[in-house]
Amino acid sequence: MGMEFQFLQQPEMRIEMLPLQEIIDVIERVSPFSDVHIRESRIKKYLKDVNDMLFYEETNKGEFKDHYIVAACTYIFAKPLLHIDFIDDHEKSFVGLVKKLPYDMENPLDIYFVDAESAEQELEIHDKLIEMTEKTIDKHVSFKAGNTLQKKVSEELTKLNNMIRKSYSREAHFSFLGYFDICSRLFKIFLNKKKKDTLSETSDYLKSEKGYYLIQVPLIL
Repeated sequence: MGMEFQFLQQPEMRIEMLPLQEIIDVIERVSPFSDVHIRESRIKKYLKDVNDMLFYEETNKGEFKDHYIVAACTYIFAKPLLHIDFIDDHEKSFVGLVKKLPYDMENPLDIYFVDAESAEQELEIHDKLIEMTEKTIDKHVSFKAGNTLQKKVSEELTKLNNMIRKSYSREAHFSFLGYFDICSRLFKIFLNKKKKDTLSETSDYLKSEKGYYLIQVPLIL
């Protein structure tokens, strides 16, 4: 497939593996980016606040795990797919903090793909995954509040939906689910009912017939 991955039978015990549906539920419940007029400064402030919670080890707060998930998904999915280039420093701090005790995660932004047929877990390296997705998405899909972002994401989803139905690839799979399941909920991107139903069918098809993704969360949370 051209995708660099590493087979792993059992994730390390210090991490919890969360399926996409659980991640979606968290994002829909707590995403702070639901305002169509969201500004860069607000995104950066939120991510800084999450880093501060990591730094001060505020693991006893019930909502901290949810905020960790939102931040991780912003870096894993939204940053490369929406070309959010103004949060590089926040991402570096996030990764650096999570690698240290008490979280002790080696590569917090790597994700796992579970094959639908074999149920084998494959570790997908974050940097390599980003390189591959650049072949499937429009470089002009960039973060901008309002209708421009909505229109671009909608167009990309149409393109990826057609691509997947004609010729499946893991790269298109990741990009499609990243846009539809994560970004559209993270930033409350409007999709009309007919289109949303069509895309939901493709999403269900990918998860049941091809496989699904898991993200890592420190077990201490």
